[in-house]
Amino acid sequence: MSNSPRFLLLDIPPKGTSAILDAEQSSHCVRVLRLKAGSNIHVIDGKGLLATAEVLNPHPQKTLIKITDIQVFTSKSQIHLVFGLTKPHSLDLIFKKCTELSVASFQPLITEHSFHREHFNSERWLKLVIEACKQSQEVFFPVIHPPKSFWDWKKTRVSDTKLLVCDEEKRGIAPADWSGPLEVLIGPEGGWSETERKDLEQTHFASWLGLGQNRLRAETACLAALAIIKWNSGEFKCGA
Repeated sequence: MSNSPRFLLLDIPPKGTSAILDAEQSSHCVRVLRLKAGSNIHVIDGKGLLATAEVLNPHPQKTLIKITDIQVFTSKSQIHLVFGLTKPHSLDLIFKKCTELSVASFQPLITEHSFHREHFNSERWLKLVIEACKQSQEVFFPVIHPPKSFWDWKKTRVSDTKLLVCDEEKRGIAPADWSGPLEVLIGPEGGWSETERKDLEQTHFASWLGLGQNRLRAETACLAALAIIKWNSGEFKCGA
C-alpha cells in the first residue's frame, strides 16, 4: 500500500465528491504534516474502505478534500483476543501493538487475579486502536467489547468457536489445528485461579497453547501468542 498519510473519515462519500475532515484530523493535516492544496492523502472508515483523496483547502479546523478513488477490502483477521485486564500502561500496549498485528476484536476480562477498577476509558482505547490502524495501514478497526467478568464471558461466548488458552503451567503444549476463526485467551499477570483453570479444562473446543519457558508479562504474552498463531497459520511468511 501507499505511504500517503492516513486520516479518519467515518462516512466516506462516493468517488468524485468532496468531504470535510473533522477538527482533529484537520489539525494533524495542516499543523503537523503541513500538507498543502494538491497533496494526496488516504482516508479510512475502519470498516474496509480505503479512499485516495486530494486536499482542496487545507484548513486547521475543516480541511476540504475530494475523493479521487475508493478501494474496498475484506477483513482477513479471524483472531479474537480475550485477556485479563492489566494496569493502564500495559493495557495501552495491548491495544496498540495487537492492533498492529491485526485482530478482529478485543474482549477484556475481569478475572479473580486481574487488575480491578471501577471505570474504564473506552474512548481512549478506541483512539489508541485508530492511531495504530493508521500507522500500520490496517483498514479495519478491531471491535472493542466492554469488559466483563470471566464467568459472564463463558456464558455468552459462542460455544463451538475454537479456543486457545494460554497458561504458564502448560508451557510445552501446542494445538493441532491453527485455523480460524478462534479466540485466544490470555490470563492476567496473576495467572488463572484454580477454579477458572478447572473450568477451562472442561470447556469444549478448547486447546492449550504454551508460550515458551520464560515467564511473560500479560502484554508480552498477548504479542507472543499472536505471533505464534500467525506463523503457524501461514500468515507470517519469511522470504515471500
